[in-house]
Amino acid sequence: MQKALLKHNLPKELILHSDQGVQFTSKAFVDFCLEYHIVQSMRKADCPYDSAPMESFFGKLKNEHLNHYSIKNESHLRSLIEDNVYCYYDHMRPHSAFGGQTSMEARSE
Repeated sequence: MQKALLKHNLPKELILHSDQGVQFTSKAFVDFCLEYHIVQSMRKADCPYDSAPMESFFGKLKNEHLNHYSIKNESHLRSLIEDNVYCYYDHMRPHSAFGGQTSMEARSE
């Protein structure tokens, strides 16, 4: 995390989503996050699956879309994400959870 903060020009406010592993809940890491104004977001301790839908979505976003581009800047990244989410993911990408329909087709039923 420290290397990423030093290497990249990151926004002033960051949200770090993680599980409740000891590396993320240790006093040293919590203090580090406070020092660098990083807001910690963690899944519930009793529900190991509550992050799965978002992890699946972000994995697909990266592997099916973003990894195919050389991202030039934050504006370019935002436009790639918006294009993927609002054009492809909702309207064109079939989802096994919806029996092969797109999310828009499933919503219209």
